[in-house]
Amino acid sequence: MTAEENVARVREAYAAYTQGDTGTLLEMVDAQRATPADDRSYQVLTLRDGQIVALRACHSRAEAIAVAGITDVGTGPGKAGRP
Repeated sequence: MTAEENVARVREAYAAYTQGDTGTLLEMVDAQRATPADDRSYQVLTLRDGQIVALRACHSRAEAIAVAGITDVGTGPGKAGRP
């Protein structure tokens, strides 16, 4: 990757970050992972002090919920009855 391409990627990442575009950010992170998440539709992010410190790709919503340690699924607004 050339220096210009690298600068363009950093600008793209920054723009996505400032707009809250986690989809673009996750695609960019996945492209750099040792094992791409290809077929995984759910991402669990661990945040510390406003920064992403860990990222886990999951195959299903149920797997993501388990990885996140969520135990009260279905108790929030608009979530009743959802597995």
